[in-house]
Amino acid sequence: MKQLILVLCILSLTFTAFADDKEKTTLKMLDNVTTLDDITTEFDEFEYTPLETTAESIIGRITKLIPTNDNLFILDASQRKCVLIFSRKGKFIRTIGRKGAGPGEYKSLNDFTIDEQRKQIIMLTDHSTLMIYDFEGQFIRKKKLTSSAHLYNIGRYNNGYICSANHQSVLEGDEAYLLFNYDRDFNLKGKIGEVLPLWVSIPSNVNNPILTDQSGTVFFDSFTNQIYINPEDKSKTKTIALDFDGNAIPTELYADYQKLFPVMGKYSFFTETACLVDHTVYCSFVNKKFVHLALIDLDNMQVKSFKRKWFPRILSHENGTLFASMRADVIANGHDFFKAKSTNNYKVTIESNPVIVTFKKK
Repeated sequence: MKQLILVLCILSLTFTAFADDKEKTTLKMLDNVTTLDDITTEFDEFEYTPLETTAESIIGRITKLIPTNDNLFILDASQRKCVLIFSRKGKFIRTIGRKGAGPGEYKSLNDFTIDEQRKQIIMLTDHSTLMIYDFEGQFIRKKKLTSSAHLYNIGRYNNGYICSANHQSVLEGDEAYLLFNYDRDFNLKGKIGEVLPLWVSIPSNVNNPILTDQSGTVFFDSFTNQIYINPEDKSKTKTIALDFDGNAIPTELYADYQKLFPVMGKYSFFTETACLVDHTVYCSFVNKKFVHLALIDLDNMQVKSFKRKWFPRILSHENGTLFASMRADVIANGHDFFKAKSTNNYKVTIESNPVIVTFKKK
């Protein structure tokens, strides 16, 4: 009887391992690489929108952009540490949130998202605390999401929110998870994703790892080079491994930035993810010190990569239109990579705000 039980256990473990392996697909990032000398061979319908530049509307660096029918919601997490709202034509409307110690203020700002139906802006600030405002900038309430885990990113999907710890949180206990799933009122629904067995000492190269569109939700883990599809539903979550022919950064180096930085050029690594469009992830990676743009087709499980000299920094999308940013001095000094028309009459100088560029994949 004991032997029978032992055999059944072994078979069960074998089947489980086989099932897990079957669910996890590996995609080669370097098998289909072409050189993109002229971006108009792959993209068209270029336009650019200068953002109104005033003392109140100045932007240091665009960390994240969320477009709506009327406005552009822009996060500057590095300098202004607030969300700035512009019209679709680039006119400045207002700022949301500010650094401080008073009501509705915070010490640091990591990420944000919006709830268009409720007309609310949700900011993820220090100590995994949400600060919620309306579209007019009025502070509504705050809510602390975790007791010990540190959350750095937030994304909105149809029935709730996904937050990520990015391997920069606790390593043990009931909050030692990578992803936290919440309903629309921020009640915890579930946790998934194993964290690395070491504390990552550097921030992720990816500003926006939680990607959503009408086709679903994706989490892009740049430390383990994996994509989680449908992380909001544990029963449907699938994992895809992204392979750089074995030349990814060794995990242990992430624990020591002083050791990683001098040798980083030897490895392949992701620099940012941009958006999810029709179940295709747009992202950038470095291989042999050259920057590449990659399109990861999650339906057909295919990767197409472009070795590029220059490309606008993709931030978001809307109905197939890609939103990217360019430094104002690139426009002001004359840009010969593509012919684009301006959507407004704001003058662009080298001291202007970054410029928003829109275009489509052919």
